[in-house]
Amino acid sequence: MNQGDLVIVRAFRHRPLLRVAWEENEVGILVCKQEEYEWATRQGEDPDCSGFPKEDVFRYDPRLWERLHEASAQGDTSQLEALWVEAPTH
Repeated sequence: MNQGDLVIVRAFRHRPLLRVAWEENEVGILVCKQEEYEWATRQGEDPDCSGFPKEDVFRYDPRLWERLHEASAQGDTSQLEALWVEAPTH
């Protein structure tokens, strides 16, 4: 995973989040919102990031993102769980 890569994050209750990778370390991956990333790179500062375990951060796939987002909006937990199995790892 490289800094600036668009990623899909599996958050609490399998909720999908669209984020930007900032830094990967041995513990996990720091991610931030797109707006925060853009601001930080313009300012030359570190963005406000959240850390997630590596197993909860996936390469961005636009079709998968749409399906995850739709299942989440419908509250379909079983569909979310099945979709996460398909998610491309970093």
